[in-house]
Amino acid sequence: MFENAKTGDKVWSIRWGWGKIVDILKNTDYPLIVNFSVNNSYTFTIDGKYNENDINPILFWGKINFEIPEKPKPKFWEPENGEKAYYINAAGKVVESTFWCGDTEDKNAVKQGIVFKTATEADREIELRKAKYRVKKRIWELNGGEFIEFNTDEYNWTFDLYSNKIVPEFWPKTKSYPNWQYLKNRELVEQLINEIYNDLMLIRSE
Repeated sequence: MFENAKTGDKVWSIRWGWGKIVDILKNTDYPLIVNFSVNNSYTFTIDGKYNENDINPILFWGKINFEIPEKPKPKFWEPENGEKAYYINAAGKVVESTFWCGDTEDKNAVKQGIVFKTATEADREIELRKAKYRVKKRIWELNGGEFIEFNTDEYNWTFDLYSNKIVPEFWPKTKSYPNWQYLKNRELVEQLINEIYNDLMLIRSE
């Protein structure tokens, strides 16, 4: 690439920008000595590599404009026409569909979140929904048949699903959870955790 280079030639590096060849040595693997505007000099191979083991050169005769592509956004899985899929029917059972055609009914099923790539995923969703129902129902019962409205003037007792352990926590004046997740006191939170710990762990793993 730089076989015909001469002292004084301008070159451009990906790392240091524009520079000037200040010397060309003989009988060496790094004959090109280039001084850059940052007032530092570096040596390069005749191929423009900073290290002879590099796959690509970083020194060029002119500036190279790079266009960095945007990271592709992940696509939420949706069956293609004719692809096998599993969905949860009205009875709460997992059903295999081998006639997916992408019609209005199929698209509505996807929007409802009841279509899955594998039967295992569908089964897990059923168990997750059951766990959420049991947790909400038990909180409602422990609160005496009601859900607690968040109150900014007092402590609001709840549990944190995202810490290393599920532990009762209270949050004063800051609402971080939906109303159904609050209980009247710390003792009720501890009782909830002791009674349905596995359900809480399942919800946490979502």
